[in-house]
Amino acid sequence: MMTRSSSRRDLTALRAGPTMTSIYWATLKRSFGKICHAEANAIFNAARTGVSTKGATIFVTKFPCFGCCNAIVQAGIRRIYTHDHRYWDDDPADKDHSRKEALLKQARIHIDAPFHPKFSPAAARFASKG
Repeated sequence: MMTRSSSRRDLTALRAGPTMTSIYWATLKRSFGKICHAEANAIFNAARTGVSTKGATIFVTKFPCFGCCNAIVQAGIRRIYTHDHRYWDDDPADKDHSRKEALLKQARIHIDAPFHPKFSPAAARFASKG
């Protein structure tokens, strides 16, 4: 089972329309056995309740792992917003983070991560001058 943090919850909010925001938490509890990440949980719950995620924004506590990035792309979500300042260090499918970077770039997913060194406004200004 993959975990991100045993000491806090991962929070994901999915904004799929002008007035609708669904919020889902993923906590690691033994009684549930394996549990999916909050991003996948939000996407699954939107599908279960008939809410389209096409063009949606997903707000996440932690930068999504490669599996969740795949789910985000396939769900038609166009924007990821996070205050996380780094990638998830223990992503078994993408140890060097190159796969998620390539996937998100190819899918033209907009990343709003003001504190992340790869996606902050300062990083964008530096890259455009380079």
